[in-house]
Amino acid sequence: MDPDKAKEVVERFKIDMVDLEPGSVVPERYDHVQPKVDGWWTYDEIRDKIATIVTSGGEVRSRFSVDLPDCDLISEWVHGTNWAQTSPMKELFVVHDIVRFVHEEVDKKDYPFKRELLNALFRNHYRGDGFPFCLIYEEPACNWKTLWQEFVVNQGFEGLIFKSNSPIHRPARMKKIASCNYVVRSTYEGNGRLKGMLGGLVGGLYINGVLAPVCRVGGGFSDVARREYWERRDKLLGCVFEAHGKVLFSSGALRHPNFHSWRPDYPAMDCVKPFTS
Repeated sequence: MDPDKAKEVVERFKIDMVDLEPGSVVPERYDHVQPKVDGWWTYDEIRDKIATIVTSGGEVRSRFSVDLPDCDLISEWVHGTNWAQTSPMKELFVVHDIVRFVHEEVDKKDYPFKRELLNALFRNHYRGDGFPFCLIYEEPACNWKTLWQEFVVNQGFEGLIFKSNSPIHRPARMKKIASCNYVVRSTYEGNGRLKGMLGGLVGGLYINGVLAPVCRVGGGFSDVARREYWERRDKLLGCVFEAHGKVLFSSGALRHPNFHSWRPDYPAMDCVKPFTS
């Protein structure tokens, strides 16, 4: 897949979601609920038993052989986050959508059709240990509280995803914490015990095309990381990172933010004020 096509498929298939507050009433338009995996969004093009993996930044990140028929999948790659390091799903591509199967475009089909196709595809091809893809677990949306307890509370998943049978409704997400991707606009030195180390990052978002500082992120770093980042602080400028907090304000700032992970897969220009509708 060439770079232009990679960016085209990301723009076409990576959608904004409706955000639901934890514990809020789930709208009746949603029919299915799935655990939300903490990883990287990927578009997976499989041709002649070779998978080409494209991240949300439009970058071809990996190619490998896989025993699957020609298809295009959308998945979450459990890679590069703190949760991924201890997850039993580490390095797996957790599939949650299909947009092409053999010679048929299926992205406009309704969700039940695509889910049945995925069930059949992975029932025939999933091999267990060593196979790089698995299908996301799901239940009827009315069971969301059970999934929240089982996956989010007990297993540390990031939250839940809600889907509708109707293609006119965008999926929704309910996360246990608020999160936002920022561009490093500047850094600042720590005080006291942290003197000579990184105190934190000033995260910026693009507002009307201008990178504006919106959030100071000083938590979530180990002392080893603080020393390393301070030594190469100039190289951090312009890098994208994900931060977690208690609340995401309309300004784009987080309440009690902590550094979560670097996001080399995420384009800096996509770091804009959060989608809230």
